[in-house]
Amino acid sequence: MGSRIDNVNETQPLELVNPIWSDRRSSNLIKWLMQRSGVSTEMMADFLGVKVSVFSNKLSRGAFSFRELMIAAYACNYSFLLFSNDCEIVRRFDLRDELGEYSQEWERIAKLKQALSIEDKRNLLRSKEMELEKIQADLMQLKEEIDNADDY
Repeated sequence: MGSRIDNVNETQPLELVNPIWSDRRSSNLIKWLMQRSGVSTEMMADFLGVKVSVFSNKLSRGAFSFRELMIAAYACNYSFLLFSNDCEIVRRFDLRDELGEYSQEWERIAKLKQALSIEDKRNLLRSKEMELEKIQADLMQLKEEIDNADDY
């Protein structure tokens, strides 16, 4: 038995990332995933196992298989659910299961995902260091204001 999705009516339709691609729903989906997650064109091409030029061409044509959509979703920390009209989850598509846990393609994608996670952590560290520097500068300014006020 599947689980139920109680808030399915709260889901929002996918906004078009590029309105001229209204007939290229897969391209809009992949661009939307990339924008939401910060995955670059180069990284997405790596996940799909193609050159950037090939990825861009597929994007302009809207020529993605469901397998490629699953890989793109996985790269961006999303997954696909299939559910019935009464909101019962029938199936969650797990990329590892779809590709085969011991397949070379899964191993390649898992390594890319791990590298992406490390890069995300590096970016978070840089961001937090910048926040810390700003807080330290603000603290110094407050101390100076307090010291100056004490002088009066």
